[in-house]
Amino acid sequence: MKSVKRQELSREEVWHFDDLYANDEAFLKALAESEEKATEIASYEGRLGSSPEVLLKALKEKEALALSSSHFLAYSMMKSDVDTKDQAALSLNQRAMAVEVRNGEKLAFFDPEILSLSSEYLDRAFSESKELEKYSVYIKDVRRLKEHTLDKNAEKLLASAQSMASGPYQAFSMLQNADLQFPSVEMNGEEIPVSNARFVPLQTGNNRPLRKAVYEAFYKVYQDHRNTFAALFDAQLKQQYFFAKARNYPTAFAASVGEVDVSEKVWDHLISAVHKKISAFHDYVALRKEMLGLEDLSMYDVYAPMVKDYEYHIDFEEAKEVILKGLKPLGEDYQELLKKAYSEYWIDAKENDGKRVGAYCNPVFGVHPFILMSYQGTMDDLFTLAHELGHAMHSYYSEKEQGFLNSQYKLFVAEVASTTNEVLLLYYLMEQAKNKEEKLYLYNHFLESFKGTFFRQTMLSEFERKAA
Repeated sequence: MKSVKRQELSREEVWHFDDLYANDEAFLKALAESEEKATEIASYEGRLGSSPEVLLKALKEKEALALSSSHFLAYSMMKSDVDTKDQAALSLNQRAMAVEVRNGEKLAFFDPEILSLSSEYLDRAFSESKELEKYSVYIKDVRRLKEHTLDKNAEKLLASAQSMASGPYQAFSMLQNADLQFPSVEMNGEEIPVSNARFVPLQTGNNRPLRKAVYEAFYKVYQDHRNTFAALFDAQLKQQYFFAKARNYPTAFAASVGEVDVSEKVWDHLISAVHKKISAFHDYVALRKEMLGLEDLSMYDVYAPMVKDYEYHIDFEEAKEVILKGLKPLGEDYQELLKKAYSEYWIDAKENDGKRVGAYCNPVFGVHPFILMSYQGTMDDLFTLAHELGHAMHSYYSEKEQGFLNSQYKLFVAEVASTTNEVLLLYYLMEQAKNKEEKLYLYNHFLESFKGTFFRQTMLSEFERKAA
């Protein structure tokens, strides 16, 4: 089946961007208003320590601006993500990022000035104003990063550099999502299209010659662009190193873990634990080879189901219902929220030409979370949907109980809620399994998921640290 154009999809199959802005004109108006607001906040420079009332007012206005920015950045980014070939959407995204950079320049004074305030003054301010308490986490985080925060002029320079610094990732995204063209493969007289979204589903079939043909066709495209990808990766490493050194971190890795308040020792312990138990992964690979009946296990065999002659497919509507049942232990309120996500178009699941690779959840505070994926009907897709809904619900409940600034949880804990959903869904499906083959297929999925979450992600992390 050929990938459809974005404009061929119905309104019932896609995100409703008018949940954010009525149209592009309203979006552009919000951009202009945010620049005006940033100019107003800049007038607080030199006055944050004048009184608790002034500090509170400045923090409120800064939070409102941050919320507004999160909306226009989400709108423009997501419009581009659903069709990376859409030049009009790309233009909106570039305009939004340019405004964000200019706003960052205007507010470069803010954190350095917060750091100039004495602990005694802040303690007194908090005691005199209960409203200030809701900003205590933000101020604590700013103060935690004191040695990595520069003076106003240096912060302004780093803010100005953000647009340039995003170049490597933007180029990578356009190359991967918009420019790469994959050939079809022929099998038994049938032309089978290959794409980023279809690669893994095609690798999970029992037809080994097809898996091999798809694997070779897919990676030849990446191989043909290997020099460009390598140059972009090198540029990204240099960008991260520059900002790390500018902020007085010894390495880009130290900056990464430091910004989310995680000790490097946590990472070291993870790597050590994985290396100590790598034999378990080797045993799993050996079991896979044995169950597939292969003399040599190739890379195009690593996704193949170890349960032969068992096919699994689930359409999108059925997947939503299965997830509802699987997550029932989380309570009625959670169930109602899942139904709300389904009925109010939080999920953009249909594959279309130019759609960004992968899946994500964008938690847009004050609106609702937006989930992007390219659903193909595999078991992996079923669990990916449950996973992203976990992120969505985590964000929704966090925002419900916190203010905007306090609702932004760290990346280090972000996967807890999403992985919990996967485990609950697995338990439910195991209970509902109709036969031995279905149970074995689910065990197969669990082992693959564990391999990806524990071994593969750690391997990628170790590579990135060594590369940096």
